[in-house]
Amino acid sequence: MKDILETLIKLQEIDSDLHRYEQQRDALKSKLAQLTDLIGRMEKSIQEKRGKLSEVEAWYRDQQDAVNQDNERVNKLKNSLNSVSKTKEYLLRQREIEGLRKAKQAKEDELKKAEEALNDFKQNIAGDEERLEALRHDTAKEGGSSWDQVEAYNKRIAEIQVRKTALLPSLPERLRGQYERILKNRDGLAVVPVLKGSCGGCHVKIRPQIYNSMLQTVQIVNCQQCSRFVYIPADELAEVMNAVHEPFESEEY
Repeated sequence: MKDILETLIKLQEIDSDLHRYEQQRDALKSKLAQLTDLIGRMEKSIQEKRGKLSEVEAWYRDQQDAVNQDNERVNKLKNSLNSVSKTKEYLLRQREIEGLRKAKQAKEDELKKAEEALNDFKQNIAGDEERLEALRHDTAKEGGSSWDQVEAYNKRIAEIQVRKTALLPSLPERLRGQYERILKNRDGLAVVPVLKGSCGGCHVKIRPQIYNSMLQTVQIVNCQQCSRFVYIPADELAEVMNAVHEPFESEEY
């Protein structure tokens, strides 16, 4: 029974190492994935902005063409005034010229505002592209060493797994399956010490009769609350036994 308990404790030590390295590796991989995702989202955003910029630039060119056409119409109407003999027709053309001038001026004012907005938008895109390039550079620089670290973690995990595989046959098959289930369900912690009479995993008090029985002999015991394997560590066992065997000192009156 003592050998089995020692095997359980060793297995937990191995799995604690595995759990720690796996967490560190997965956290690093998650960080790298987040950086890659951020780059992808920035690229998509810039692409969408460039699409909108192309649409606005096309509209801007169309409006410029419309202004140029209005200029040509105004010039043609002005040139035709000399050939008009009737006053009424002359006034109508003058009114048409004035209307075209006002419409042209409104378009030019709108184009001026649009040009300022276009320049701001282009600067915004240029800033995004600079930030994206810096992020790509930092990610490439950090990512290389980070992926090397991930591989180092994988190597270390594989080495620890070999130790676990070699130790597992020392455990009875029934306990092996139970151990693995508890390990999976209890976040990588299946074997814990009893500390001051409480489970080291869930901190629930171990029943007094069970605790006393554990003091008297080595047993494979599961916590009644979390089902983890529990044991009394040597230092606590020695402390309890010393307290039990301390000589009674009577008070003198």
